[in-house]
Amino acid sequence: MALKLKRRRELSTLRTEESRARWRLIIITVCCVLVILATLIVGLYFTIKMVKTKFFFCSGSLKFISIEKVCDKKADCAGREDEITCISKLQTNDTHPVFFFFIVVGEDRIVGGVDTEIEHWPWQVSLQWNYQHVCGGALLSRRWIISAAHCFTVQKQELKRWTVVLGQTQVAASRGVSIEMIVVHSYYSRLSNDYDIAMLKLTWPVTVGESILPVCLPPHQLSVKEMLVVTGWGLLKEKGELPSVLQKASVPLIDRSECSKPSVYGSAITPRMLCAGFLEGNIDACQGDSGGPLVYLSSRWHIMGIVSWGVGCARDGKPGVYTDVSQLLNWIYTVMKVCFT
Repeated sequence: MALKLKRRRELSTLRTEESRARWRLIIITVCCVLVILATLIVGLYFTIKMVKTKFFFCSGSLKFISIEKVCDKKADCAGREDEITCISKLQTNDTHPVFFFFIVVGEDRIVGGVDTEIEHWPWQVSLQWNYQHVCGGALLSRRWIISAAHCFTVQKQELKRWTVVLGQTQVAASRGVSIEMIVVHSYYSRLSNDYDIAMLKLTWPVTVGESILPVCLPPHQLSVKEMLVVTGWGLLKEKGELPSVLQKASVPLIDRSECSKPSVYGSAITPRMLCAGFLEGNIDACQGDSGGPLVYLSSRWHIMGIVSWGVGCARDGKPGVYTDVSQLLNWIYTVMKVCFT
């Protein structure tokens, strides 16, 4: 009898150990499968990401083309998929006046700036590529944004990846308004930064309010006697951190003859540029402020400049350089008329 009980216990123990072994095998197998699946998913993700940097997928004709063929003014996909969402260029003769105007409503990260709120600068917008802030811009009307041409490099010419965020003090990745068209001045030069201006047409008109209002374009001649204001979400210092909220800084206009001195920028300053800031440095626009507005109050707020370029940020003897909006008014009005419908 005792022998039988002993054998039963041994069999029971054996079955228990076999059961545990089976469960361990199942758990190990499941873990291995999950690890393999996770590895495949991660690998697939990075493969797709890498492929997108080299190729463009034509959904209509179900084929891949080289990324270099996108936006080359030649249709390589059925339905011109590779061309219809690209940046446009428009050239006008700026020496002849254009006699039509659009009425816009006016209202009364920056190095060395201070925190501010969007309600004080309701035309300020954030241009985001893949929901990440890249540049600033200014609202000119319910459908038009003005910014800098250098924000739209060859690598950033797909409209569907751009969004415009309006009415926000904090520049967080958020859902914005899509862009229907980007027009870069055809004379824009990446080497000289001349004609550094672009216009963006929104997919639909925005609703204006306390935190979303257009800024006025300046007249052809505007006497500037007071300080100007630059706003944006650019770096707080050269190679520094981004701010959590919108920044503003007051800067004086610098005479062209002063800015064109060999000790400052010399012949790099063209008639389409203006300088603003302090020759001793300390206060300036910086990376991330590009395309943002430099405004001046004269009965209404007017956009005088677009953050364009400079040597470093807030360096001694190297003030900020801005696109002079007053010199490109004919081009701006022509874009808004030609591309209005």
